[in-house]
Amino acid sequence: MLSNLALVILVSFIFFLSLVIFASYKVTQIVQAISKIEISDPDKFPPIINKALKDYIQNLKSLNFKFIGYYHIFTTANDPPAWELLFQDPSSSKYCCLIALQPFQDVQKSIFIEMLSILQNSTFVITTNIKDYGSFLPYSGEIKQSLVHASINDLLYTHELQLRKSTVSPIALEPNAFHTKLMEHNKAHTTLSVNSGNFHWIEEGNTYRHSFKNATKLVINILFEQWFSPKNTKTTYTLDQNTQIEYETQTFLESRASRSVETKSQSKWLILASLAAFTASFATQFEPIALLIFIGAIILHEGGHLLAMLLFGYSSPSVLFIPFLGALATARKENASLTEKFWISLAGPLPGLILGIGIAIAGNSGQAFASLFNNLSENIWQETSSILIILNLFNLLPIYPLDGGQISDLLVFSRNPYLGCIYKSFGALMLFLLGLSNPLILIFSILIAASIPASFKIARWSSELRQDLREIPEQDEAAAAQLIFTKLQDAPELSYAQKKAIASGILEMQRTDTAPLRSRIGLSIIYLVCLVVGICGGIYSLFSPRQLEAIVQDVGKSESQKREAQFRRSVENFKQYASQQNEEAFRQEIKTATQKIQNNPQDSTAYLRRGYAKLALKDIEGSITDANLVINQFPDIFESYYLRSQAHTLAGDLHQAKADRQKGNEIRWLPEIAKATKKIKQNPENIEALMRRGNAKQNIGDQNGAIQDYSTALQINPQNTETLIKRALLYQQQERYPAALKDLNLALSIDPKNAWAYESRAEIHFDMGYPNKAKADLTKSEEFFN
Repeated sequence: MLSNLALVILVSFIFFLSLVIFASYKVTQIVQAISKIEISDPDKFPPIINKALKDYIQNLKSLNFKFIGYYHIFTTANDPPAWELLFQDPSSSKYCCLIALQPFQDVQKSIFIEMLSILQNSTFVITTNIKDYGSFLPYSGEIKQSLVHASINDLLYTHELQLRKSTVSPIALEPNAFHTKLMEHNKAHTTLSVNSGNFHWIEEGNTYRHSFKNATKLVINILFEQWFSPKNTKTTYTLDQNTQIEYETQTFLESRASRSVETKSQSKWLILASLAAFTASFATQFEPIALLIFIGAIILHEGGHLLAMLLFGYSSPSVLFIPFLGALATARKENASLTEKFWISLAGPLPGLILGIGIAIAGNSGQAFASLFNNLSENIWQETSSILIILNLFNLLPIYPLDGGQISDLLVFSRNPYLGCIYKSFGALMLFLLGLSNPLILIFSILIAASIPASFKIARWSSELRQDLREIPEQDEAAAAQLIFTKLQDAPELSYAQKKAIASGILEMQRTDTAPLRSRIGLSIIYLVCLVVGICGGIYSLFSPRQLEAIVQDVGKSESQKREAQFRRSVENFKQYASQQNEEAFRQEIKTATQKIQNNPQDSTAYLRRGYAKLALKDIEGSITDANLVINQFPDIFESYYLRSQAHTLAGDLHQAKADRQKGNEIRWLPEIAKATKKIKQNPENIEALMRRGNAKQNIGDQNGAIQDYSTALQINPQNTETLIKRALLYQQQERYPAALKDLNLALSIDPKNAWAYESRAEIHFDMGYPNKAKADLTKSEEFFN
């Protein structure tokens, strides 16, 4: 439990760190310019901003400030300039700047106020309602006061107090001279911060960027303010409802238009950095070769998404690898259709699934496999096939937010917003249940669950607007946005950012809602065919017919019975295989394996294949020789002992066969015991680890050790019927029949329909000489098995 909690904390920290690094990198990519101020044409002043500033202007006029003119402030290389309205008090020693950012969003976030005066010693006194995050170093030529969310009256009062404290008087300047001095001041301040390392010049004396250290500090300050600082609910000025709707709608449409033309892709360095972090996070969970295969499968999967996005005209394609979780391919297109979204979702898992099944089929074709992958270890291709199939088939399942879940939501649940939210909640619950044994999936499920409340908000407004939106042509996005923002005025508690997210979600739903029913049916059939074929192909590829038959035959059997049956089947399989195949096929297998060994004398798999082929040809000594070669070079490969055990069994040397089986079991299961023991030391009540260690001990023949572990597990959870039956079977092997019957009777009192318990008790009754009781238990067992 403690180790899982530590892992959750570690993953959460890494996720937060990744978020900070990503945001910091984005900040460092913003090209900033030393403030350049120019007189602007008042006829081009946006009417929306004019309406938003009406109350501010009236407030300044009531304080006897006179309006000077309109200006543009250029502060970044790419964004549109901010508008400045300059006012001057009657003494001409105090200036007030109303600064409106573009694109204009809302009054509180887009309008800044600055009171400025210049002292006779050229020191600037600045009183502003802008938050100071410390990006610029303190400057000796500046006295700055930040009163966040303060009104004009409060700013003016605080500004005048500071001027009274000063022993140097302010000077009166003409607007042009004032702006000239202000730009010189900003340049000197920026140069100081560049020289200190907070910024880096791009074009010296003109444009600059944040250093990564300074950007990280800025991002952390903003994050902590957003998460932990009390929310300011003070509203200095509000707009009338019609103006509010007008500017929110226009800003929303402008933001979508700017996104649709954006084509800059994500930095390759950020992609490589996230890939490196992702690889490191899984380094301890895979062997090196398996890790490379896994990373390749992820890249193939996300590459399928990206290729489909590009084919459908998406812009700004990028991919981000998330440590411990997975990867995310993104691109932008505001008017994507349901069909496009369907193929983009399917393009991720489908290629990898087809490739995985294809490799498995090639591997099952014997000679074709040898010629196709000559000189390469077959185990690599088997592992490649397994990873590709499992990863992509899992993603194809109809569980949100997996690709299959997104397809199901798109085709079935998107027509009913509330039903879609319930489906997403079900997906989060399924991931949560899977995450109970895997902290990484647990964190993922929590992140998905956190997004569901926003989905319910979108569902609520979408349901209320659905009928009205259907009467608006799909291509008339402006009219749809106007209707949405008009309706959202009924929720004054929503910020513009929340309204924007809701509007985007509703417009996305509108496009999928209007998709023809025949398209939905056709795409649903395609998805179901892919899913069914994928499941069948995956089962065929991952399990041979004999393995499937063995799985069915072993249902309800005890662990010891399964092991014995598995060993008997392996011997019989070789005999049957030898009788069905001609000698030439086995000789060709020996020849192929020998060629592989000549090319790579360390290829243990080739030795084992050749040994099994020799065994099929009844070359027992040759088979034992190959097994010995593997044992001498690689003493930790348990399969070599199993090969030699089967060879000794066919030769009639059952004593040596048993010894080899025991040695193979020790190599296979002792590491499992050590791993489980480590977990038990960390948490003595880890039932799963106790069961795993008990099972491993049972496999190596340590019956008493296994009984002890099962007993400890039962002390923690006395109602576990599986553990009771496992311990009972061990008691039976030790002929401790009363103890075995006690465990089985207790298991049946807990679960009266447990067929496995009835079958096990029947065996004990036979051993004890009670055939009638055994027959009755077998009848019960067959009843409940059926």
